[in-house]
Amino acid sequence: MPKIHVLVSANLKDRLGHARFSIEAGTALGVLRAMADNSEYGKIFREEVYAPGKPVKAYCIFMLNGQVLDAKSLDKAVLRDGDMLHIMAPVGGG
Repeated sequence: MPKIHVLVSANLKDRLGHARFSIEAGTALGVLRAMADNSEYGKIFREEVYAPGKPVKAYCIFMLNGQVLDAKSLDKAVLRDGDMLHIMAPVGGG
């Protein structure tokens, strides 16, 4: 399995306590699953990224090596060693 660099930002970074992670996975969706299954921060990750009845929350943005991925392409994006997956869960307020 390729080793992927994961960068999280905004509220997600604050809640997870880290901005960078290294994950072994074959697809972008595999990265999300691995992070969601992590015993240390998986619960928080699931709360921030996953939506009930849907694969991911609509407002989350995923970029693989600078290219935006939509929710449908997360399982199709094949990864290579050293790829960078950036996960952004925007913060809103009013």
